[in-house]
Amino acid sequence: MDPDKLRSNVISNLRACLILVKGKCDLRQLKADYHSITGENIPYNKLGFRSVEEFLSSVPSIFITQSANGITVEAKEDEKTLHIANLIEKQKNSKKKTRLMPAKQPNYLSNSKNKSVVSNWKPKVLNQKWKNNLKTPPRQTVVTHNQFVTHPKHQKSDLPPRLARQRKQTETFIISEKNKENKNDTNKSRDYDVSKGDAVLAAAKRRIVKNMSSPDMDGFCEILTYDDKLNNIKGDLAPPFNINTGNVVSSNKLFEQNTSATGGFATKNRNEDKENGSFKSSGDHVTDLRDFARKHNLEEPVFKIISRKPKPRTSNLYDCQVKIAEQSFSSYPVDFVDSNAAQQYAAKLALDEIVPKFRHPKSLLLSNEQDVLEKVPPIVMKHYHGIWNWQLEADYKDMFHEQLPINWMEIIDVLPYISVVPCLDNKFVLRYCNPEDIFQKGVNHMTAVSMISVPSSFVKFDDDGMLMADVTCVVSASEVWCRQVDTDEAEEFAKMIARFDDFYNSSTNVSKPNAISIGGFYVALFDKNCWVRVRVLDLYDEEVNCFFIDYGDECLIPKSNIFQLEREFAKEQAQAFLCKLAGLEPLEEASLHSESLQNLVGLRVNVQSVANTDEVTEAVNPAISVIMYDLSSGAVVNEQLITSITMESASPTLQKDVPTEVYVSYVAKNGDIYVQVHSKGFHELLNMLANFMSELSDNKVPLSSRKVPTPQSSADKLFLILYKKQRLWQRAKIIDWAPNLKFAQVYFVDIGDTEVITVSDEIIYSIEEINDILNRFPEQAIKVRMVFEKLTSDEIEKLADFVEKTERLLPLCQPVLLKIHSQTKGETPLVEFFKRSETNVLFPVNKSLEMSIDSQNKKKKLEKLISLNQFEYLSLNKNVPSSGSLKCPPLPEIGNYFDVKVPCAVNPWNFFVQPYDSREKLNKLMFDLQDRYADQQFSTLCIENVYPGGIYASKHDDGLWYRTSVIKVIHSGSISVFYCDFGYYGNLTLDQLVPLHEEFLELPYQAIKAKLAGIKPKYDKWTTDDCTYFERLVCRKNLVSILVSIDRDELYRYDNVVTLKLIDTATDEDVYIDRELVEKGIAVDATIV
Repeated sequence: MDPDKLRSNVISNLRACLILVKGKCDLRQLKADYHSITGENIPYNKLGFRSVEEFLSSVPSIFITQSANGITVEAKEDEKTLHIANLIEKQKNSKKKTRLMPAKQPNYLSNSKNKSVVSNWKPKVLNQKWKNNLKTPPRQTVVTHNQFVTHPKHQKSDLPPRLARQRKQTETFIISEKNKENKNDTNKSRDYDVSKGDAVLAAAKRRIVKNMSSPDMDGFCEILTYDDKLNNIKGDLAPPFNINTGNVVSSNKLFEQNTSATGGFATKNRNEDKENGSFKSSGDHVTDLRDFARKHNLEEPVFKIISRKPKPRTSNLYDCQVKIAEQSFSSYPVDFVDSNAAQQYAAKLALDEIVPKFRHPKSLLLSNEQDVLEKVPPIVMKHYHGIWNWQLEADYKDMFHEQLPINWMEIIDVLPYISVVPCLDNKFVLRYCNPEDIFQKGVNHMTAVSMISVPSSFVKFDDDGMLMADVTCVVSASEVWCRQVDTDEAEEFAKMIARFDDFYNSSTNVSKPNAISIGGFYVALFDKNCWVRVRVLDLYDEEVNCFFIDYGDECLIPKSNIFQLEREFAKEQAQAFLCKLAGLEPLEEASLHSESLQNLVGLRVNVQSVANTDEVTEAVNPAISVIMYDLSSGAVVNEQLITSITMESASPTLQKDVPTEVYVSYVAKNGDIYVQVHSKGFHELLNMLANFMSELSDNKVPLSSRKVPTPQSSADKLFLILYKKQRLWQRAKIIDWAPNLKFAQVYFVDIGDTEVITVSDEIIYSIEEINDILNRFPEQAIKVRMVFEKLTSDEIEKLADFVEKTERLLPLCQPVLLKIHSQTKGETPLVEFFKRSETNVLFPVNKSLEMSIDSQNKKKKLEKLISLNQFEYLSLNKNVPSSGSLKCPPLPEIGNYFDVKVPCAVNPWNFFVQPYDSREKLNKLMFDLQDRYADQQFSTLCIENVYPGGIYASKHDDGLWYRTSVIKVIHSGSISVFYCDFGYYGNLTLDQLVPLHEEFLELPYQAIKAKLAGIKPKYDKWTTDDCTYFERLVCRKNLVSILVSIDRDELYRYDNVVTLKLIDTATDEDVYIDRELVEKGIAVDATIV
């Protein structure tokens, strides 16, 4: 089993053991409980721990306490442990689905026709009180995610009014001052002396370093250099970049290259032909591609048309692939209704890619200062965690086909919301300051920057607050990840993905990173030939916890599958943006395991932004509150999910591998048991029923809902009928009718009980006319059957007191644990019940019930045989207990205290106890027995009158008379007997036995076989010294015990053995006998393998 799944199952089983504990639980008891439920010991060694205590200490929601009396364990859910437990649950959600490839569009350029009409449905306002009560915190992925949302016509400034005015004044002042300086010489910013380039660059660097220097600067550079000090990760972090003097030198090289080619930087001439040497299109992309290939001596392009039929009785759709210049291009993911359109689209993609590569080199324009101030800040803003100066220069050149001036960092540094931070080797990091941090520019925030940066996701709504998207990953109603479609950015991303896959599928092109750092951007091989861009969240020994920046998923990837992200594939922004479904806030917890919500993955939707003025924005959750519309049907997804998730959360389910806390609602005579799971849905049902009763008492229930049902009108209908056992209104269905239609049998769907009613005398309401949700609410009673080792269903149905015995062990409306033993599709599941006693001991109900029934049956059988004088049958079968035909003394329920006296002891697994409560009756019996047989001189019995199981009187060597049970008759000179009140075995002759008067048969036998719970011999068996020490500890003492279980004697299968915890309370400090034996080195914990 997967280690994470094994750990999760073990923790779930441990919490199930602790769920019914009243206070703390002893560690030994917890081990025994775990073994009772699972049939195995706690597998701490398989989970990589040296002891159970060490493993329990690693579980956030389980607390262990060391005291003088041993180790105790308790389950506790405070705010911190809830956060950790839910975080793990969300990260390991097995139901989570992810769409890793772009969805195919229905047809080419037809998206604009598919926009939904906005519905009138609006979510209910979420108040802050509810939000504060949400238990599940967001995942680390959500907390660390950054995205920007824009509404073109209604966009508001992110800054407070005062800061916004100051920012505008600052920008205006800077631009006006720069314009004044350049008024007399418009090309002054471009006419740099090449020979003075290095001096100008060095001066700019010195000014920036001087302006940005702070006492923490050295520490900042050290953090960037040594990743182990930042993240406590072993191994040194490779230097961010292997560049001699910073990337600005690269600018100098470009400066020199352009100077040598053109005699200096080209000045900006807006009338200059920017397409000099470019290929001019004729409009027929296929023809253009062939002409281009011939012109440049390339091989003839090869086109491949792929036809497919998505659904029966629909037109064919076409894709096209074209290969030219050792590159392949595909029309995927766009579908076309004819092959020519697909061919044209593929040819256009090929032209767009290869034409620029064959253009004549042209001079780069040099941006002026106003360009720097206008164009650089948006680039920096997209890189939330910062961007290196070398990457910004390269991205700027690709975006605007212009070269930044040498002193561009000095220019940009005057802006209050752009921070330029110097690092090692004359490298610089640029960051965009948040509005609240504007006046803290230059303060070192001690955060490292990735070697390569990917722009954050920009979510662009149209003027109506709408956008089109594909749902790519779903975790809960508050964490839905989408990817925009039908935008320029989406098209560029689709083109990039095609090149991306080709590049990384070629093993010669792929390079490994020198080091992997938290927060860095990389490429991960998720599956065979499936490459994804990722951001690292956490590092482990052999794996990396990665966030898929284009899809929203989070996954553990082996370190061997992490590769360097090339800058060419880092230019496109992260595609995944985060939403939360408006109106589903109360269902957030239930949505974590919702199948309906998971079905959103792959769906194309229209997304409408929702502004809720009553909702307080959370810094830890950047999700956009949205309403989604199904693009195909126009239906409101939020509205549909509210209904479906509510129903899912209300459906009672029994977990297969983990015990479930249930409440027994009804026990049927045929052995069927009905249980309820008291979930949130169940309590919601109780609230609706309570509301109905309140409306009924206020005469607000419509009279039209009161019905007199008939067989035809009642079929598959739910009604509200008074349940007489509880005097409460319950949901019921009519399952049978009497021939005269006067009587009907009704089944209460939330309880499991049935009643026969006189239809005309009952008040019956039709639920569908009162409350639609109440009518569609899932039935809460789950039918199960107990699994037994020997008892069959036929034997159970014949038992007259099965219901009474079961309800005594499983009281109605009290929590018990249920574990599914086996379940066949379409049949009633077979289950095991476990109940915790008042002393916190967990015991198996099935086993206890079966032992009780089996013991009762054997006693009845023995009494019948004795009454029929079938002694020969008994002698042959020998199926009689040591105590013979005497009744069993009353025992407490398993888990309860049992005061005892130990008359004799052989070893911790073989001793006898007497019930302390019946000691006076035993003393009186012994006194009367001596008095009655005081004058008895000889026996009147013959060998034919002596049989196994018979009870007689015999005189012991100590001169006293005892009640004696015959076990085996060998011959008149050798009869095996058991002294059934004191636990001794012996061998007598026939003349030592005398008939026992009936008055001495009323008291049940007093010697009960017992075994000490929770321990086993340190070696293979108990030694003589062990037995002597144990006998000295317990023999002839009055002790307190806890009844743990009732089992069969391994040596004599017809005897019962009680397993006990023995406690000597005679001293000031209680002595637990099992612990005493362990401390003395005589015994060891029974759960230790």
